Amino acid sequence: MRRALRILLVVAVVVIGGIDLLLWTDPGRRLLVRWFDDGYAFAATNQPGPPSFEGEVDRPRIAIDLQIIAAVGAQPTDAVFPTPTLAVVARKTGELVCVDLTHGALTPWTTLEVVTNSELGLLGLALHPDWPSTPLLYVHRNIAGGRAAMSVVEARRVASPLSPCSGALGDGTSLLQLDQPYANHDGGQIRFGPDRMLWIGFGDGGFRGDPLNAGQDPTTWLGKILRVDIGMPSAGSDVTDPPYRIPPDNPFVADSRFKPEIAAWGLRNPWRFDFLPDGRLAIGDVGQNLVEELDFGRLGDNFGWRFREGDRCYDPESGCPTEGLVEPVFTYPRSLGTSITGGVYVARAGPLAGHVVFGDFATGRLWATDTTTHATSTLGKFKIHPSAFVTLPDGDVGVLDFTGTLWRLSSGVPGRP
Repeated sequence: MRRALRILLVVAVVVIGGIDLLLWTDPGRRLLVRWFDDGYAFAATNQPGPPSFEGEVDRPRIAIDLQIIAAVGAQPTDAVFPTPTLAVVARKTGELVCVDLTHGALTPWTTLEVVTNSELGLLGLALHPDWPSTPLLYVHRNIAGGRAAMSVVEARRVASPLSPCSGALGDGTSLLQLDQPYANHDGGQIRFGPDRMLWIGFGDGGFRGDPLNAGQDPTTWLGKILRVDIGMPSAGSDVTDPPYRIPPDNPFVADSRFKPEIAAWGLRNPWRFDFLPDGRLAIGDVGQNLVEELDFGRLGDNFGWRFREGDRCYDPESGCPTEGLVEPVFTYPRSLGTSITGGVYVARAGPLAGHVVFGDFATGRLWATDTTTHATSTLGKFKIHPSAFVTLPDGDVGVLDFTGTLWRLSSGVPGRP
């Protein structure tokens, strides 16, 4: 009997020790992410509506419909528009494809090397502000290396800018790289702002609860949005030398505690963001346990993670600091969704004008927040998994469904699609 008890005690110690090893060491945490976060698989649909309003029957509504533009292949993450009738779509698995927006035809272009476990992969695209006269495509992808992976932002020259899939894509030159400690919370957005600066979103590096406290650490790019000046590469070159410069009006250039590229901080996973006409950022920041949040903010703003998750205390659980932290303009609970996909600002006339349109990746719910009043309306819950929102060449909102479709948000306004 005593021997059996001793054996049970030894087994318990080993099990508890193993759990402790998994939870409290970086290698153990990386194993947990790999074991339990192995990607996303959803069934595709050609009938995303009509929308449901279950759980939000009392919220104001804006009537929209989803109209199919084209099938783009599984796991799309971003899209850019080299011409008014052509999209280049990135897939998480590394493929770039060209999509004819008039006829829906899809043409494979090239496949970039990426690692794809968990949230890693080909994450973001941007065209040079002077496209097509400066035919550079900017790419944000994850490659092997570092602790879990390396995030790479690079410039690649397009041989045929008005018909990309008919020509080659250059090997590219790296602007910057970041060692990712875990395979989740990588961010992914790259966008040129109205200021012509390149803005880059990085998550807190992953696992759960921000074990590195990266969001509040001014010495790392993790949990931040960066802002850099890529300048004007010389003819035939992909980047300047050095590959970027620090804009003199970046908020922390005179503060030696901060990396000078940092434009905004205190973020958990700013998967997608956009720019408002008054210069503010609109950021969808993915939550931890309780809420998802939409933030509006300016250069230098601290959005609070991991002190706060949305409008709630996270660490500490009560009495967390609030001074100097930016309040979210909208949050929603886990009963409505579990992963916000930050949206796009709508400038085109119609019921969505002056709103930021965004959604939830897991549940397919869509919302629109007025950028002046911050009032939020529901657009309904659709049978889609929105991985990105894009501004179509005609000014309408497009939604990339992770199952493989590009949809148009149609408002039903006379004279519009």
